[in-house]
This record gives sequence, structure tokens and C-alpha cells, in this order.
Amino acid sequence: MSSEDIQEQQDNEFEALKAIYVDDVRDLRNSAWNIWHPLKFSLTLTPQQGSTDEANARVDLLVTCSDRYPFEVPQLGICNEKGISKEEAQLLLKGLQKEAQKHVGNAMVFDLSMYVQEFLFEHRKPSETSFYEQMIQRQQQQQLKEQAKLDQEASKCLFFFRKMQFKSVK
Repeated sequence: MSSEDIQEQQDNEFEALKAIYVDDVRDLRNSAWNIWHPLKFSLTLTPQQGSTDEANARVDLLVTCSDRYPFEVPQLGICNEKGISKEEAQLLLKGLQKEAQKHVGNAMVFDLSMYVQEFLFEHRKPSETSFYEQMIQRQQQQQLKEQAKLDQEASKCLFFFRKMQFKSVK
């Protein structure tokens, strides 16, 4: 494949990523003098869309491609991790490198981003609720307890009322 074909493939992949991830993609290439450079960008990723606690976990995936990408695995990095430990971030990076090997010869960044999102979904930590949310939860629990107590008392009263009715019928 010619260098022009590789450039076009990298540019097309980057445009597709920008269309999918919009503001979460940042081009890190030095584009002075309008000279083409291989892909170098960061992509902010959260757990899979539609999952609960989506924003509780997040990482920036750093991708640096050579002028031979996609026929070489790009350099990958993880930074600004939130909601996962450093050890989990290292585990994610190792998994990403293995995943990238499977896609050599093809555009792979979208597949790698999906891998990251799945990883974040599986390893995210539950979000901590604010004091206000905790207070509301306690109030709701207290209301439920009070309602259960009232229901129990009403049930007792109904039982005695029916018992009295039954005695008066005899």
C-alpha cells in the first residue's frame, strides 16, 4: 500500500472518530506548514452508552500512529483515569495491546475504543452519593417504615372491627 493510501486511510479513520466522539477527540499532531503527520490524538472514553453510572468511570486513550499504521500497532497510552485504579488502568492497557494485535492491517481505533468502554463498564466503581442524596434516601426509607407501621395498625383495627361486627351479628 502506498504512503498516499495510508495517509488517506488514517485521515478517513480520524474523521470517522470525530463524527462518532465529537468533542471527546483531540488532535495532538503539530500541523504547522500544512504537512501531513501520522495520527496522534487523545480520546476521552466512558462506559458504554446507556449504562448506569456512565460518567463515574473515564479515561483518556492516547493513540500515536506511525506512518505504517494500520500495518503496525499504534503506541497506546491511558491517562486521566477516573473510577478505576492504577492497577486496573495497567490491566486495561495490556488488554488494549493484545486487542490491537488482532486488528493489524485494519483500522482499529474504533474497536479499541469499544474495548475500553466495555472494560470501564465492567470495572467501574459505584458512584458515591452526595449528602443530600443520602438524606433524601433516609427520608424515603423512614416514610416507608412509617407507612408500613400505619398499614399494620390499620390492619389490626380492621381485624377488631370485623370481629366486633361478627359478634354483633350473632
